[in-house]
Amino acid sequence: MSTFNIGVTGLKASTTNLNAIGNNVANSSTVGFKKSRAEFADIYANSGVSSSGAKTGSGVLVSSVTQMFAQGDLDVTGNDLDLSIDGNGFFIINNNGETMYTRAGMFGLDRDGFIVNSSGARLQGYEMQNGQFAGGALTDLQIQTKSIQPKETSEIDLAVNLDSRSLPPEGYPLNPEDPDTYTRATPATIYDSLGNPHTLMQYFSKQPPYLPQLGEPSYRLTSLISLLRNESYLDTIADDDTNDGFANATGAAEIDFNKDGVFSAGDGEFALVAVPSASTGATLPQLSAGKFFLASTDVNNGFISPAGYNPDSDLMARARVENIKTLKGVLEGYLDDEGLEFKQKELYQSAIDVIDEMVPTLDVASELDDKVYASILTNIELALGDTATVYANIYQLQNSVTSAYESFLKNETSTVDPLTGVTASAASTPISQQDLASNLQDFLLSVVGALINGDTEVTYKGASTANPVNAAIQGSAADKINLAQLLGVSEDAIKEAKTNTDLKRSYQLAYDAINNAPMSEPAGSDPILDFRNVYQALTTPNSDNIWEVSLEVDGAPVYNTNSFGADGEPLLTYRIKFDEFGQLSDNSQNPIVFNNWEPFDSQTNPTGADKPVSVSINLDGSTQYGASFAVNSLTQDGYTSGRLAGLQVDLDGNVQARYTNGQVADVAKVAVATFDNPQGLDPVGGTNWRQTLDSGQPTVNEARTGTAGAIKGGTLESSNVDLSEELVKMILAQRDFQANSKTIQTADTLSQTIINLR
Repeated sequence: MSTFNIGVTGLKASTTNLNAIGNNVANSSTVGFKKSRAEFADIYANSGVSSSGAKTGSGVLVSSVTQMFAQGDLDVTGNDLDLSIDGNGFFIINNNGETMYTRAGMFGLDRDGFIVNSSGARLQGYEMQNGQFAGGALTDLQIQTKSIQPKETSEIDLAVNLDSRSLPPEGYPLNPEDPDTYTRATPATIYDSLGNPHTLMQYFSKQPPYLPQLGEPSYRLTSLISLLRNESYLDTIADDDTNDGFANATGAAEIDFNKDGVFSAGDGEFALVAVPSASTGATLPQLSAGKFFLASTDVNNGFISPAGYNPDSDLMARARVENIKTLKGVLEGYLDDEGLEFKQKELYQSAIDVIDEMVPTLDVASELDDKVYASILTNIELALGDTATVYANIYQLQNSVTSAYESFLKNETSTVDPLTGVTASAASTPISQQDLASNLQDFLLSVVGALINGDTEVTYKGASTANPVNAAIQGSAADKINLAQLLGVSEDAIKEAKTNTDLKRSYQLAYDAINNAPMSEPAGSDPILDFRNVYQALTTPNSDNIWEVSLEVDGAPVYNTNSFGADGEPLLTYRIKFDEFGQLSDNSQNPIVFNNWEPFDSQTNPTGADKPVSVSINLDGSTQYGASFAVNSLTQDGYTSGRLAGLQVDLDGNVQARYTNGQVADVAKVAVATFDNPQGLDPVGGTNWRQTLDSGQPTVNEARTGTAGAIKGGTLESSNVDLSEELVKMILAQRDFQANSKTIQTADTLSQTIINLR
């Protein structure tokens, strides 16, 4: 009877359903497990003459047991090689040569460094070359557990904030044992080629005010003081009718004026004013600001000598007071100049203090005799100091030499350099204009370079009594220039740089300014502009925000052997500069490079490492704000040897090895396979599947590429079985089984009834 068969198919289907549910329940805690469900279909017997209205069906069959690949929860385990896929895809494993796929990411390392699961199947992925993924064939992922070799430091990235409120250090030069010789210091650990650590100390010193700016204003002041004294002043004059800065034939050092009796000094003009004769009884005329009373018996050089002049007259005594008042006004005007540095204003204020102290009352009724007047002027000069005098005369020297060059350039057939006395290679060949510009720069560098070292004489090519420089002074030898005579100061003032650190630094700033003066492009295309740029560089207000950097490794100075100072010796320091917004300027020495480091151990014995070592320090991101000194970031590319300390896997599947030396390196990449029909995969146990015709070919990608999901290290994917749901299904499946049993029982009762019909 068909009823028995129908009941039997129901029992079979219910049993299969209970098997699927039971399997789900059994694996509710299995990592990476995917639940299944039994899918049913009815059975009908077909014949060509049957009628649809008469069909009752022949029972039920199980059409499929389908796996449900919905993602399970991701549980954090803390084990670095516990992996899960957040999204689509499967891990690829090699099980003794057979490729399988799994969602169970419980992996670890075997004794050979392969990443394997609990069954010994090896995880598949890609090798990394120097931390970079360049594609390639799938392979068993193996982690090298041996120590990595050390790497020598070659680059350092340092970003600091240097406090703009800092003052220059009191001491000089740098002494690491004396914190008064630098502003701030910061250490960094670097490594030699053998992995030995060494300490790099970086010393930052705020630089003093840019005293070369004293040049032009100090020249004006010293000129005015000489005018008031009516004394000679070093101004190399070649023509007694115009103030063109040339040296005259006799080499006399005097102040000259133009034909209108006007001495030009910057923005203001100081005119000679005739003093009324004392014998006429005339009153003192009203003077406008900026005018001085001057008197002299030397009419030929523009000094006006009033008739009946009497140096001891009351009128001249009061005129001296008026001159001092005007000079004080000039000094006060400089104090109001926002472009001047603190140190310059300090000198000007000290000169004003001299006037206030020596002449408490400055009015027309006051009188100053010759001695007091001369004493006041002398003390004002002393207050300004030798530094101001030196820069005043360097400024004038530049103007004089430059003027000589400009005049020389008008005669393009000249074959002798007016500064050096050097003759062109051929008598008919004019001196190269670019050579002239270079000669001017070389000359000034020689002078300032000698000042840095406190040398009273400088050897300069072509120095002779025939050139403009030695026309105004007496050189001690044909190839030497006496700086004391050239700059109008004592030899002691020149030698002061040997002990006066501020002065030495200031001269170095002057040297740098001249050395870095912009030249025209193409070279020599505008030599006059080149000359002007050379001496204007000396007085350009660019000293703010300059810092000096000194370096030591294990207590020994390190520097760039290819960078030289004025004395021809390698520079032991570096200069960095910030703009008015506290940002690192483009003309800073950045990056800082030192190339003479030879590694030694604590006993000063060579370590046997590679030498000499060149290291570049990149200061990008450094600032100078009005905030405390701070190291904002510090990294370097060297390290010592290291052993494997752990592994971690990022979202892209990169396996990162952590070593005991702090290094982290990408050593492998986990591959992810996706299928068009994952339900077509064949489960083979161990929470693994194999490819079938129904599943199609796998698409292998990196994680988070295409449809592949992300890999999360330190987590495992739980079974996607909902236990409560499965228990409810089990109850329903039990009732189905009981109902099908009842069908068979009922059919049996009917059969017994028929058999009993006799």
